[in-house]
Amino acid sequence: MRTRIRAVIPLYPVVDFVAPAETKARTRRFKPALGGFRARKDDFLLSMTDMFSWAYVAAGQRCDHALLSPYFAAREAFPKNVFLIGCEMDLLGQEAWRMACKLAGRKVPLVEDPMGREEPVGKGELILEGDERFAFEERVDGGIYRWLLVPDTIHGFDQKIESFADDELLQDARIKTGKVISIIGEWLHSGPFDEVLK
Repeated sequence: MRTRIRAVIPLYPVVDFVAPAETKARTRRFKPALGGFRARKDDFLLSMTDMFSWAYVAAGQRCDHALLSPYFAAREAFPKNVFLIGCEMDLLGQEAWRMACKLAGRKVPLVEDPMGREEPVGKGELILEGDERFAFEERVDGGIYRWLLVPDTIHGFDQKIESFADDELLQDARIKTGKVISIIGEWLHSGPFDEVLK
């Protein structure tokens, strides 16, 4: 029996190796009001971007090749259902937002457009409606394309970040991780996915 992928759910993915890391870092939100690790003036991933490029980009390879930078692939190259999830305080968030907009047939933000908002959203809170910078869902050509920006969070918020995160960040991340997992589960168990999951 041949398995057919019906959906993908990339969390804080790298989808564009063309945009320079410094440009990406300027599009993320910095929120000193949150204090602790999230009050830093730089993205902790920025110091690792050269290593990522070395690991993924072969010498002489075009960075806009769709297999390296899926942002440049046509919608038809993806499963019909894509749910992209980004983090507001992650230099990779803006490229995921741009890709979600592109797949959904929406106006795509410019590479240098900042995402989210300057003000903190609140401990454990998500913005699920009323602000399309944070969440939207579009049905296009028989597919479902969804976007969720997790506010006030850093790259890897759902992973083991205890070694560097302060208590406030850890508490916020735990609550939001639970909510995001529930949202993903509800999305997968709705409508077009029922037959796949039975």
